[in-house]
Amino acid sequence: MVCATAHGTENVVGAAYLGAVTDEWDVIDWARLDGAHGPATEAPAILRAIASPDPEAAGEGRFAFYSSLHHQGSVYPATVAAIPFLADLAMRPGVHGRDELLDSLGLLCAPGTSSAGTRAAVAAVSDRLRPALHDPDVAVREAAVSALARSGPAHGFALRERWAAETVPQIRAALLCAMALYEPVPPAGLLRAAMAEPFPVPLAAAGLLARAGVALSAEEIAFAAAQLDVDEPWDSPWRERDLIDLLDAAGAAALIDALVARPAASARVRAARCLAARFRRWRSAPAALMDRLVRLLGDPDPAVREAAAGAAFEAGRAAAAAADQLALIAEESTTALDVLLRLGDPRAGAAPAPAGAGARPTVPERAAALPGAGAESAPGAGGALVPGAGAELAPGAGGALVPGAGAALVAGLWRVLREGAWWAGPDAARALWRAGVPVGDLIPPLLAMITDSPRPAEAVTVLAEIGAVAAVPALRELAERDERVIQSGQPDHVWRDDELRDHLRSASADLQRRTAESDTPD
Repeated sequence: MVCATAHGTENVVGAAYLGAVTDEWDVIDWARLDGAHGPATEAPAILRAIASPDPEAAGEGRFAFYSSLHHQGSVYPATVAAIPFLADLAMRPGVHGRDELLDSLGLLCAPGTSSAGTRAAVAAVSDRLRPALHDPDVAVREAAVSALARSGPAHGFALRERWAAETVPQIRAALLCAMALYEPVPPAGLLRAAMAEPFPVPLAAAGLLARAGVALSAEEIAFAAAQLDVDEPWDSPWRERDLIDLLDAAGAAALIDALVARPAASARVRAARCLAARFRRWRSAPAALMDRLVRLLGDPDPAVREAAAGAAFEAGRAAAAAADQLALIAEESTTALDVLLRLGDPRAGAAPAPAGAGARPTVPERAAALPGAGAESAPGAGGALVPGAGAELAPGAGGALVPGAGAALVAGLWRVLREGAWWAGPDAARALWRAGVPVGDLIPPLLAMITDSPRPAEAVTVLAEIGAVAAVPALRELAERDERVIQSGQPDHVWRDDELRDHLRSASADLQRRTAESDTPD
């Protein structure tokens, strides 16, 4: 939020500069240009805030820019008008966050966060950004590479010149990607030479070679595996896709084998994560790589086994080929239990609680100990059993219930909902609801999931699907603290109850209005 009292004309970098720029940006009729929240009359105050010598005020100004003029990647007429001033501020010595401003200019040219208008506007001012390639600030230099490369092919020579002089590996990796942006087949000699450089340059080179369809040698695959086995992975806007996604089937298998062959358990964890990524993207991958998954599920290191269970989750129905190994680790891994539940494997109901979760009975023991337990019962609120629910039901593909298991498995569903991973909880709630569990019993764990989950909209979707009107007060309160709660955007046909839909949309409108008012500097 921008505090209007935190910055003013007297607090800006260079009074003469501010006066000159103010004359230009105040000439623009911002009221005729829309931003994220209507007429962008706040734009001059946002630009003044960005120029402030006070770091906090400047940061608030950048936040307001993202909120009002580049909101969640959307662009507006006012965004185009602000680009020349943003470029000027990015090149002005003493302005705080110049690297962030250059990053913003790069994003205003990138797919998904730009328009023809913003791309043209950045291209028109891009020449004035070239000196930033030689800035003493490493972050500014790296951001300048992105802004110049994405603005169009006109700066290819300047980028190659900088490649010859640059010594910082992080920036060299960015330069390599930038130079290849307009070359469908980058020079293989340059990329292969880059494979011998310090991290993360080889990762960039390997990705570019794979993208161009050039097969990596066994030595290069092994070197790339070593680059992936690091404490802090390469964090860069150029890393739009992981290497495992770019390789062909043979290359992907070779990379996973190279990671598994490394001595550290962290490399095998990375191999499991590569399997998960491959399974998400390629339908044929689970069958081709299942033997690697089975091997990792039996790894002596528990962190590797847990990562492999996560890969099995991504394999979908194909994970049935690894069900025996999943059953062996289900007592230590909630993720493995989740996979068995999704497969409808009866061993899910017999798995004890994961190690470290306290002395708890097995799922069948818990189900049998509850009042009224039996073939015609299932657990409801607080563990009580709801007669007639789930007696002959078990979760099948997509969370649907299919004949085949009893109360023990339904108890397992409750365990997933209350204790399991956030990505499986919504499916467990749907399955319990279909089994006849009352809506009111499902509301508390779903609300807890909204609070704890990185993707709360999924739990909101379940509440919408089951018509949980009683959850409205709590949802409105949660929406006050986290706007993601009301950004789920379910279509009308999802909502089982119009009152719930209308209340949540009203909360969304209220929150957006208050956000717009508080984000607008005076």
